[in-house]
Amino acid sequence: MRIATRRLLREWKHYNRTVRQDEALFYMKPHDSNMFVWHVVLRDFKQTGHELYILLYLHQPENDNSIIVMKCLTPNNKLPINRNVSLTHLQNLLLLEHGFVKLIDHIWGMFFRTTDTLMNNNTQINSRLCYSWNRIVCKDFVRVFPELCGLLQEGDYDLVRSYRHKLNAIQSQNSSNCSTTKPMDDSFYFGFNKGIPPSNGLTHNFLACDSRPSHKHGGEIIEEMQSSLKRRRC
Repeated sequence: MRIATRRLLREWKHYNRTVRQDEALFYMKPHDSNMFVWHVVLRDFKQTGHELYILLYLHQPENDNSIIVMKCLTPNNKLPINRNVSLTHLQNLLLLEHGFVKLIDHIWGMFFRTTDTLMNNNTQINSRLCYSWNRIVCKDFVRVFPELCGLLQEGDYDLVRSYRHKLNAIQSQNSSNCSTTKPMDDSFYFGFNKGIPPSNGLTHNFLACDSRPSHKHGGEIIEEMQSSLKRRRC
């Protein structure tokens, strides 16, 4: 299946015309110089108040199926941040009418349209942390979505700093554990808290994440795209 950039643009413009911005569940914009890289903001106004910033990569290998990879840049209780997550199994959604919007809506549902309380069962992640993180840590968020920036409040920097310290401690602990155990495969499963299975024991909430930049079908594609984007910015 080939991904047509004209169709992506057409569906994006139609979505912007037909959905009120103050009621939108998600916002999306293409990268300045690459139509296969999309900046997406997911919002859940009614339940959690969370706002997640993700990058969506659409890749077209010659004579092969399309590849869809997502990277979530905001702390959340569903996926680890800054990890490449394969969504290629959802490529058939792009074949439908308004398929690109349906794909983004499906991703929104992965985080918020759930039967359990994925976004509520961890007090470390709250709506204010998501809001502050996107505006303090994610520089591209401010550049791409200036209309969403709003104002920071007193204590937001401390909130982000505190969470970054906790995140660094967890990553250091995981690195130490990995050095004394059998190496992982190229792709493995993450739960809600950096590889810790959820308390309810459900495995259908796990998604395959690419752990290494050299992975043939995931990390390598992302690495090439990101290098290309950096060169174009310069």
